[in-house]
Amino acid sequence: QVRDEGGEYLFSDQPFSGGVETSYGAGIHVFQFKGHDKYGLETFTGKKTWFFYENKVVCLGTDIQFADDRYEVETTIFQNHLDSPDEAVTVSGKRVADFPFNEQYSAGEPLWLIDNRNTGYFIPEGHVRLSRITQTNPDRTNAGQVSGDFATAWLSHGTSPESAAYSYVLLADTNEDEMKGFAQNPTYEILQQDSAAHVVAMDERKITAYAVYQTSGTDFSDGLIKSVDVASTFLVKQEGEKIRLSVSNPDLNIYAGQEDLLPDGSRTELSIYEREWFFWPSRPIPVRIVLNGKWQLDEIVSAMETVEIQPKVISASPEQTVVEVLCRDGLSAEVLLTKMK
Repeated sequence: QVRDEGGEYLFSDQPFSGGVETSYGAGIHVFQFKGHDKYGLETFTGKKTWFFYENKVVCLGTDIQFADDRYEVETTIFQNHLDSPDEAVTVSGKRVADFPFNEQYSAGEPLWLIDNRNTGYFIPEGHVRLSRITQTNPDRTNAGQVSGDFATAWLSHGTSPESAAYSYVLLADTNEDEMKGFAQNPTYEILQQDSAAHVVAMDERKITAYAVYQTSGTDFSDGLIKSVDVASTFLVKQEGEKIRLSVSNPDLNIYAGQEDLLPDGSRTELSIYEREWFFWPSRPIPVRIVLNGKWQLDEIVSAMETVEIQPKVISASPEQTVVEVLCRDGLSAEVLLTKMK
């Protein structure tokens, strides 16, 4: 199973990881995770999405589960080395320079932080822990100990969470004035955050970003998008009577089997490098998105580079329009559509 003592051959059975890019700087990254049986982490699962626009990253998580009460499940917001214990963290306008320091902030009202690297974090709700302490941990060879001063903030989901979730926003290269303004008037809105999809409206709703985790796709009750037929990532940007639609399916669709299963159904440590399918190319996956209203394709702004069939309108009626994008290699395509009278 393993040919050398220094190597480790654990591979994930979760192929939905990657995202979509756009011509205007916004984007999405998705990560569906599951721990490995080798370490007894097979029940540790969840879905995490990052939505990017301007200097902001909207961070969402759902379906966080772990059937083991020995450990507390946490989402790390930041963990930064401190060159000096005097390097402060700002908490909702208050400078925290005490060292050592440990505090828990309740979910009663929104909280914002600025770390020692001028990165801001807006947390609308959740039990936030903040520590400024000397950490001691095993070194990289597990033969000794290393120590350092760190500032760490995290969200606690407790032990044995069954369906935990979180949301927060990261603001790069920020300051107190920007964080105060953003906390008073956030420029994003979470439209959906469940097992099927994470959907966020950004930049005062000019951009709506979709991370669809449900393999069979899903329907949407509000907005321009009516449905999608497969797990995928896409963004819609409104530009008057036109929209920009950017689409990607991050699943490389290389191998659909499961070679690392033992007879009892658990997964073993297995080298993938001698498997025939390791050398197979990514296979295309069609993504069909249904828009409310009648639309026509004006321009292919960014083609899907590794397929012959480019994005196209399958059907259009006053009620709905079906757009098909053949996705491959985790790449993105972008089209410009115009609303028809």
